[in-house]
Amino acid sequence: MLLGFGAATWLCASRDKFIGWSHEQRQKNLHLVVSNARFLILPWVCSDNLASKVLGLAARQLAEDWQLRYSYSPLLSAVAGNLCRNRSLQWHLLSSCKLESNRQNARAR
Repeated sequence: MLLGFGAATWLCASRDKFIGWSHEQRQKNLHLVVSNARFLILPWVCSDNLASKVLGLAARQLAEDWQLRYSYSPLLSAVAGNLCRNRSLQWHLLSSCKLESNRQNARAR
C-alpha cells in the first residue's frame, strides 16, 4: 500500500466553491489545504472497505504529522477517487473550528 499527501493544486473550482473563498483568500490560505497525491492498494489485497478505512485513519493522523513536519496544521484535505470510474472528490475537514465556520457560512447563504 502507498499513501502520500502534498500541496493542494492552485486552481480547483470544486474546492474553491466548497470552501467559498475569494481569489485573495485562496492566495493567502492555500497552504492550509493538502491533497492526497498518491493512493495505491495492490490488486491482490482484498478487504472490505479497506480504502475508506485507510483514508479515515490517514485523515485523523494527517494534521498532527503535518504539524510535526511543517510546523502548521492543515485545515482541509482533498481525496480524489478514480475519476474514470466514479468521478468522486471527497473533502475531509481536519479542524472542528473550520467545520463550524463552514456550517455558519452555509446557513448564511
